[in-house]
Amino acid sequence: YGKLSGRNKKDLKVGARVEIDSSKRNPLDFALWKKAKPDEPNWDSPWGKGRPGWHIECSAMSLKYLNMEFDIHGGGVDLIFPHHENEITQTEAYTGKSPFVKYWMHNGLLTIKSEKMAKSVGNIVSLRELLKEFHPNILRLFYLSNHYKSPVDFTYEKLEEAKKNWMRLENFIDSIGFISDRDSFTAASGKDNLPDREILKKYKKKFIEAMSDDFNTAAALGAIFEEIREINLYIEKFIGKFPKEAKGFFDKAKKETVVLVNVLGIKLGERNNLFSNKVKEELFVFYGELGGKEKWHSENDLMENILNLREEARKKKDWEAADSIRNKLQEIGIEVEDTPYGPRINII
Repeated sequence: YGKLSGRNKKDLKVGARVEIDSSKRNPLDFALWKKAKPDEPNWDSPWGKGRPGWHIECSAMSLKYLNMEFDIHGGGVDLIFPHHENEITQTEAYTGKSPFVKYWMHNGLLTIKSEKMAKSVGNIVSLRELLKEFHPNILRLFYLSNHYKSPVDFTYEKLEEAKKNWMRLENFIDSIGFISDRDSFTAASGKDNLPDREILKKYKKKFIEAMSDDFNTAAALGAIFEEIREINLYIEKFIGKFPKEAKGFFDKAKKETVVLVNVLGIKLGERNNLFSNKVKEELFVFYGELGGKEKWHSENDLMENILNLREEARKKKDWEAADSIRNKLQEIGIEVEDTPYGPRINII
């Protein structure tokens, strides 16, 4: 007893957690079956009507669905003692098999202003409500930016930061796809302008090392963003001068980055979801103000039509109209970047 929490029975203080029960043979004993109280659910037993103790419930569920031994058992750090300690004790005593669980994974608590989020405190923020305002990828990035064992303090500012990180990922994938899908490469070879082929190997290795180190998702994300930064520096330096050999690098960079991000449960290519309802409405109104008549079926179509109107103004050298469209999009939250291969957008 105490092998999970590292506590010694001699050091446990009787009465520290609950009032001392004189009917117990040993003050540290915990209840396996409790006598029924009025209006409580109860079952018949050899000892009269009663119900399972809290710890027994979990042993019963795991034995029914996961058998006598299984690999991973999760839970919050606040459950290590006494709940999981008692669960081990009673299950191994009953089955005669040890270990009951091979790996215990205890997550840090979600807090608000450093206080545990709990129904009893009344400081609950509903996931259902959050998902009305924030895409699931934003919430995933918020949680993954911390080690699972660490406490996470919830703030809306941190969710906004997570949203920016999702935008960085989406904008990066869109950017290199934009370059690769267009005729962005010079006909001649240019070995001096080639990206470092070791970039992708280096950061993939760092990602795997981080995930292998007790699922250090914060460090794994750090490796992805370091890779993005290095590739973006290459793009800024050689834009318009990419040798034809660079196309293979861009294709591989896009594919491998998507794979790494998918490991974390984040699917890229959902930039439509970055447009809030407010942005969608403002784009629709703005398109009407521009006299747009082309049909559109999605926000991407609508955005493409607006960019085409701007390109028409640029071709006519109507710089005032082109700048006006760019400035209005900036106000809405969409940055237009003019590249040698045409305009592309970043969501800001």
